[in-house]
Amino acid sequence: MPKSKALSFLFAFLLLLSGLLFCIRPVCADLIREAYIGRAVALRMNDVIFAHFPDMDIEAGIAIQEKMERHRQLNRITAAYLDAVADRVGSGAAWSSPDVSEAFEKLSRDVILALQQEGGCVISPELEVQLLMEFREKQGAVLSILEELPQLPDRFGRSARAALMLYRFLTSIPFTAAVLLLTAAIGLLLYFHRRENADWIKAFAAAGLADGIILAILLPLLIQAVALPLTNRVLGRSTFIDVSAFRLSGAVLLLTGGLLAAFRLLSRHAAAPGTDSETAISEH
Repeated sequence: MPKSKALSFLFAFLLLLSGLLFCIRPVCADLIREAYIGRAVALRMNDVIFAHFPDMDIEAGIAIQEKMERHRQLNRITAAYLDAVADRVGSGAAWSSPDVSEAFEKLSRDVILALQQEGGCVISPELEVQLLMEFREKQGAVLSILEELPQLPDRFGRSARAALMLYRFLTSIPFTAAVLLLTAAIGLLLYFHRRENADWIKAFAAAGLADGIILAILLPLLIQAVALPLTNRVLGRSTFIDVSAFRLSGAVLLLTGGLLAAFRLLSRHAAAPGTDSETAISEH
Protein backbone atom coordinates (compact mmCIF):
# COMPACT_ATOMS: atom_id res chain seq x y z
CA MET A 1 0.00 0.00 0.00
CA PRO A 2 2.78 2.57 0.74
CA LYS A 3 4.25 1.88 -2.70
CA SER A 4 0.83 2.33 -4.28
CA LYS A 5 0.33 5.65 -2.49
CA ALA A 6 3.77 6.83 -3.59
CA LEU A 7 2.98 6.00 -7.22
CA SER A 8 -0.38 7.76 -6.97
CA PHE A 9 1.24 10.89 -5.52
CA LEU A 10 4.03 10.87 -8.13
CA PHE A 11 1.53 10.43 -10.96
CA ALA A 12 -0.60 13.31 -9.66
CA PHE A 13 2.49 15.54 -9.40
CA LEU A 14 3.67 14.71 -12.93
CA LEU A 15 0.17 15.18 -14.32
CA LEU A 16 0.02 18.61 -12.70
CA LEU A 17 3.44 19.50 -14.12
CA SER A 18 2.31 18.37 -17.59
CA GLY A 19 -0.73 20.62 -17.37
CA LEU A 20 1.47 23.55 -16.32
CA LEU A 21 3.90 23.02 -19.20
CA PHE A 22 1.13 23.38 -21.78
CA CYS A 23 0.11 26.72 -20.23
CA ILE A 24 3.42 28.50 -19.67
CA ARG A 25 4.20 29.54 -23.25
CA PRO A 26 0.73 30.89 -24.19
CA VAL A 27 0.36 32.69 -20.83
CA CYS A 28 3.79 34.35 -21.14
CA ALA A 29 3.20 35.27 -24.79
CA ASP A 30 -0.17 36.79 -23.90
CA LEU A 31 1.50 38.76 -21.11
CA ILE A 32 4.12 40.25 -23.44
CA ARG A 33 1.45 41.05 -26.02
CA GLU A 34 -0.67 42.83 -23.44
CA ALA A 35 2.26 44.74 -21.98
CA TYR A 36 4.00 45.80 -25.18
CA ILE A 37 2.36 45.49 -28.57
CA GLY A 38 -1.36 44.74 -28.43
CA ARG A 39 -2.59 48.31 -28.28
CA ALA A 40 0.39 49.62 -30.29
CA VAL A 41 -0.52 47.39 -33.25
CA ALA A 42 -4.20 48.32 -33.09
CA LEU A 43 -3.59 52.07 -32.93
CA ARG A 44 -1.13 52.08 -35.83
CA MET A 45 -3.32 49.92 -38.02
CA ASN A 46 -6.28 52.14 -37.12
CA ASP A 47 -4.41 55.08 -38.62
CA VAL A 48 -4.48 53.27 -41.96
CA ILE A 49 -8.08 52.11 -41.59
CA PHE A 50 -9.60 55.50 -40.77
CA ALA A 51 -7.55 57.21 -43.47
CA HIS A 52 -9.35 55.03 -46.04
CA PHE A 53 -12.70 54.59 -44.26
CA PRO A 54 -13.35 57.76 -42.22
CA ASP A 55 -17.12 57.16 -42.15
CA MET A 56 -16.99 53.61 -40.83
CA ASP A 57 -19.40 52.85 -37.98
CA ILE A 58 -17.80 53.61 -34.59
CA GLU A 59 -19.04 50.43 -32.92
CA ALA A 60 -17.68 48.32 -35.77
CA GLY A 61 -14.37 50.16 -35.52
CA ILE A 62 -14.14 49.47 -31.80
CA ALA A 63 -14.93 45.79 -32.34
CA ILE A 64 -12.22 45.51 -35.00
CA GLN A 65 -9.72 47.30 -32.75
CA GLU A 66 -10.41 44.88 -29.89
CA LYS A 67 -9.96 41.97 -32.28
CA MET A 68 -6.61 43.38 -33.40
CA GLU A 69 -5.38 43.90 -29.84
CA ARG A 70 -6.07 40.28 -28.90
CA HIS A 71 -5.40 38.58 -32.21
CA ARG A 72 -3.85 35.11 -31.94
CA GLN A 73 -1.12 36.07 -34.45
CA LEU A 74 0.18 38.68 -31.99
CA ASN A 75 0.63 35.90 -29.44
CA ARG A 76 2.60 33.93 -32.03
CA ILE A 77 4.78 36.98 -32.65
CA THR A 78 5.47 37.67 -28.98
CA ALA A 79 6.11 33.96 -28.33
CA ALA A 80 8.72 33.93 -31.11
CA TYR A 81 10.45 36.97 -29.62
CA LEU A 82 10.22 35.59 -26.09
CA ASP A 83 11.82 32.32 -27.22
CA ALA A 84 14.58 34.23 -29.01
CA VAL A 85 15.31 36.41 -25.96
CA ALA A 86 15.36 33.37 -23.65
CA ASP A 87 17.75 31.56 -26.02
CA ARG A 88 20.03 34.58 -26.11
CA VAL A 89 20.14 34.78 -22.31
CA GLY A 90 20.70 31.04 -21.97
CA SER A 91 23.34 30.64 -24.65
CA GLY A 92 25.00 34.04 -24.55
CA ALA A 93 24.85 34.22 -28.35
CA ALA A 94 24.38 37.42 -30.33
CA TRP A 95 20.85 38.67 -30.78
CA SER A 96 19.03 37.45 -33.90
CA SER A 97 15.53 38.73 -34.64
CA PRO A 98 12.96 36.00 -35.39
CA ASP A 99 11.07 36.07 -38.69
CA VAL A 100 7.47 36.98 -37.88
CA SER A 101 6.46 38.32 -41.30
CA GLU A 102 4.07 35.42 -41.97
CA ALA A 103 2.19 36.06 -38.71
CA PHE A 104 1.91 39.77 -39.51
CA GLU A 105 0.64 38.93 -43.00
CA LYS A 106 -2.10 36.69 -41.56
CA LEU A 107 -3.04 39.41 -39.08
CA SER A 108 -3.32 41.98 -41.88
CA ARG A 109 -5.50 39.73 -44.02
CA ASP A 110 -7.76 38.95 -41.06
CA VAL A 111 -8.16 42.68 -40.42
CA ILE A 112 -9.11 43.27 -44.06
CA LEU A 113 -11.64 40.45 -43.84
CA ALA A 114 -13.08 41.99 -40.64
CA LEU A 115 -13.36 45.37 -42.39
CA GLN A 116 -15.43 43.74 -45.12
CA GLN A 117 -17.61 41.54 -42.90
CA GLU A 118 -18.02 43.65 -39.76
CA GLY A 119 -17.25 47.14 -40.98
CA GLY A 120 -19.22 46.89 -44.21
CA CYS A 121 -16.26 48.27 -46.19
CA VAL A 122 -15.96 47.67 -49.92
CA ILE A 123 -12.36 46.72 -50.68
CA SER A 124 -11.21 46.22 -54.25
CA PRO A 125 -8.19 44.02 -55.10
CA GLU A 126 -6.14 47.18 -55.74
CA LEU A 127 -7.13 48.68 -52.38
CA GLU A 128 -6.35 45.38 -50.62
CA VAL A 129 -2.80 45.46 -51.99
CA GLN A 130 -2.43 49.07 -50.83
CA LEU A 131 -3.78 48.28 -47.36
CA LEU A 132 -1.38 45.34 -46.98
CA MET A 133 1.53 47.57 -47.95
CA GLU A 134 0.54 50.30 -45.48
CA PHE A 135 -0.04 47.74 -42.70
CA ARG A 136 3.49 46.41 -43.25
CA GLU A 137 4.89 49.91 -42.81
CA LYS A 138 3.04 50.34 -39.52
CA GLN A 139 4.09 46.91 -38.29
CA GLY A 140 7.73 47.89 -38.74
CA ALA A 141 7.23 50.42 -35.93
CA VAL A 142 5.76 47.67 -33.74
CA LEU A 143 8.78 45.45 -34.34
CA SER A 144 11.00 48.24 -33.06
CA ILE A 145 9.16 47.90 -29.73
CA LEU A 146 9.81 44.16 -29.63
CA GLU A 147 13.46 44.76 -30.47
CA GLU A 148 13.77 46.33 -27.00
CA LEU A 149 13.02 42.98 -25.33
CA PRO A 150 16.64 41.74 -25.47
CA GLN A 151 17.56 44.64 -23.15
CA LEU A 152 15.14 43.46 -20.45
CA PRO A 153 17.71 41.31 -18.57
CA ASP A 154 20.19 44.18 -18.51
CA ARG A 155 17.57 46.72 -17.50
CA PHE A 156 15.88 44.75 -14.74
CA GLY A 157 18.76 42.54 -13.65
CA ARG A 158 18.49 39.19 -11.94
CA SER A 159 14.69 39.01 -11.78
CA ALA A 160 14.21 39.21 -15.55
CA ARG A 161 17.20 36.97 -16.24
CA ALA A 162 15.99 34.30 -13.80
CA ALA A 163 12.46 34.42 -15.26
CA LEU A 164 13.80 33.98 -18.80
CA MET A 165 16.08 31.11 -17.80
CA LEU A 166 13.18 29.34 -16.07
CA TYR A 167 10.95 29.95 -19.10
CA ARG A 168 13.60 28.53 -21.44
CA PHE A 169 14.01 25.40 -19.32
CA LEU A 170 10.30 24.71 -18.81
CA THR A 171 9.37 25.23 -22.46
CA SER A 172 12.29 23.26 -23.91
CA ILE A 173 11.33 20.23 -26.01
CA PRO A 174 13.63 17.78 -24.15
CA PHE A 175 12.20 18.71 -20.74
CA THR A 176 8.59 18.62 -21.96
CA ALA A 177 9.12 15.25 -23.67
CA ALA A 178 10.79 13.82 -20.57
CA VAL A 179 7.91 14.91 -18.32
CA LEU A 180 5.27 13.49 -20.67
CA LEU A 181 7.08 10.18 -21.06
CA LEU A 182 7.64 9.89 -17.32
CA THR A 183 3.97 10.68 -16.66
CA ALA A 184 2.91 7.94 -19.07
CA ALA A 185 5.37 5.47 -17.55
CA ILE A 186 4.22 6.14 -13.98
CA GLY A 187 0.62 5.90 -15.15
CA LEU A 188 1.29 2.45 -16.59
CA LEU A 189 3.03 1.34 -13.40
CA LEU A 190 0.08 2.58 -11.39
CA TYR A 191 -2.33 0.73 -13.68
CA PHE A 192 -0.52 -2.60 -13.32
CA HIS A 193 -0.04 -2.12 -9.58
CA ARG A 194 -3.68 -1.26 -8.89
CA ARG A 195 -5.59 -3.04 -11.65
CA GLU A 196 -7.24 -5.39 -9.20
CA ASN A 197 -10.87 -4.27 -8.66
CA ALA A 198 -10.12 -1.41 -11.09
CA ASP A 199 -8.46 0.63 -8.31
CA TRP A 200 -6.35 2.37 -10.95
CA ILE A 201 -9.47 4.27 -12.04
CA LYS A 202 -9.83 5.65 -8.51
CA ALA A 203 -6.17 6.75 -8.51
CA PHE A 204 -6.47 8.41 -11.92
CA ALA A 205 -9.74 10.12 -10.97
CA ALA A 206 -8.28 11.46 -7.71
CA ALA A 207 -5.23 12.84 -9.56
CA GLY A 208 -7.40 14.52 -12.19
CA LEU A 209 -9.74 16.11 -9.64
CA ALA A 210 -6.94 17.31 -7.33
CA ASP A 211 -4.81 18.71 -10.17
CA GLY A 212 -7.87 20.27 -11.80
CA ILE A 213 -8.71 22.17 -8.63
CA ILE A 214 -5.12 23.43 -8.38
CA LEU A 215 -4.93 24.55 -12.02
CA ALA A 216 -8.45 25.90 -12.43
CA ILE A 217 -8.93 27.59 -9.04
CA LEU A 218 -5.96 27.81 -6.68
CA LEU A 219 -3.20 28.74 -9.13
CA PRO A 220 -5.21 31.50 -10.89
CA LEU A 221 -6.04 33.03 -7.49
CA LEU A 222 -2.35 32.99 -6.53
CA ILE A 223 -1.24 34.47 -9.87
CA GLN A 224 -3.83 37.26 -9.70
CA ALA A 225 -2.67 38.11 -6.18
CA VAL A 226 0.98 38.56 -7.20
CA ALA A 227 0.58 39.64 -10.84
CA LEU A 228 1.02 43.39 -10.48
CA PRO A 229 4.17 43.46 -8.28
CA LEU A 230 5.67 40.50 -10.15
CA THR A 231 5.21 41.97 -13.65
CA ASN A 232 6.44 45.36 -12.46
CA ARG A 233 9.64 43.76 -11.17
CA VAL A 234 10.27 41.61 -14.26
CA LEU A 235 8.83 43.77 -17.09
CA GLY A 236 9.07 47.22 -15.60
CA ARG A 237 5.32 47.79 -15.80
CA SER A 238 2.36 46.43 -13.85
CA THR A 239 0.14 44.19 -15.96
CA PHE A 240 -2.60 41.69 -15.19
CA ILE A 241 -1.85 38.10 -16.22
CA ASP A 242 -4.47 36.22 -18.24
CA VAL A 243 -5.00 32.90 -16.44
CA SER A 244 -7.58 31.46 -18.84
CA ALA A 245 -5.09 28.84 -20.10
CA PHE A 246 -4.67 27.49 -16.57
CA ARG A 247 -8.42 27.44 -16.07
CA LEU A 248 -8.94 25.58 -19.34
CA SER A 249 -6.26 23.03 -18.51
CA GLY A 250 -7.72 22.59 -15.03
CA ALA A 251 -11.24 22.23 -16.41
CA VAL A 252 -10.10 19.42 -18.71
CA LEU A 253 -8.52 17.58 -15.77
CA LEU A 254 -11.60 18.13 -13.61
CA LEU A 255 -13.87 16.82 -16.33
CA THR A 256 -11.66 13.79 -16.93
CA GLY A 257 -11.37 13.04 -13.22
CA GLY A 258 -15.10 13.47 -12.72
CA LEU A 259 -15.93 11.13 -15.61
CA LEU A 260 -13.52 8.49 -14.29
CA ALA A 261 -14.99 8.78 -10.78
CA ALA A 262 -18.54 8.49 -12.14
CA PHE A 263 -17.57 5.49 -14.27
CA ARG A 264 -16.07 3.73 -11.26
CA LEU A 265 -19.13 4.37 -9.10
CA LEU A 266 -21.48 3.16 -11.83
CA SER A 267 -19.42 0.06 -12.53
CA ARG A 268 -19.29 -0.84 -8.84
CA HIS A 269 -23.03 -0.22 -8.49
CA ALA A 270 -23.74 -2.41 -11.52
CA ALA A 271 -21.53 -5.18 -10.16
CA ALA A 272 -23.09 -5.10 -6.67
CA PRO A 273 -26.41 -6.93 -7.48
CA GLY A 274 -24.58 -9.76 -9.26
CA THR A 275 -22.22 -10.14 -6.34
CA ASP A 276 -25.11 -10.30 -3.88
CA SER A 277 -26.92 -12.92 -5.99
CA GLU A 278 -23.82 -15.08 -6.21
CA THR A 279 -23.37 -14.86 -2.43
CA ALA A 280 -27.00 -15.86 -1.82
CA ILE A 281 -26.74 -18.87 -4.17
CA SER A 282 -23.54 -20.07 -2.54
CA GLU A 283 -25.18 -19.88 0.91
CA HIS A 284 -28.07 -22.09 -0.22
